Amino acid sequence: RLLDLKLFLLFLTLPILAYGIIAAIQTRRRSGATPSAIMKERALRALKSARRNSPEMILSHLYQALTAAIFCAAGRQGEALTWQEARALMQASGRPDDEAQQASDLLAAIESMKYSGTGLTPQKTADLVSRTRKMVNEMTA
Repeated sequence: RLLDLKLFLLFLTLPILAYGIIAAIQTRRRSGATPSAIMKERALRALKSARRNSPEMILSHLYQALTAAIFCAAGRQGEALTWQEARALMQASGRPDDEAQQASDLLAAIESMKYSGTGLTPQKTADLVSRTRKMVNEMTA
């Protein structure tokens, strides 16, 4: 027996309707979040990903976690920073100079390791993960 036309149209429109409802709920939930909350979530998600990924991807996730934490501390949203921009952004947002210096130094170390092509030893990896986790926790608290 063939499907009735009304039933066929219902089956055809249900996925579209479901997608629209889910998209609307997600948009509404995100629109209520502050830039700091959004960046804190990104920082913590990137830190979590750094623990579960291959050594090649760890530096990328650490970079994402640290830049998101810096944007969180500054109360802004963003994607990428250089170490100079990180220091200036943190100082402009009223963060202590020593914290801004530590964050920019750590970001420079991560960038250097990421783009230099030198091998990432387990000891260096553990040190960078530990330092980044500590810095992210301080800036997103």
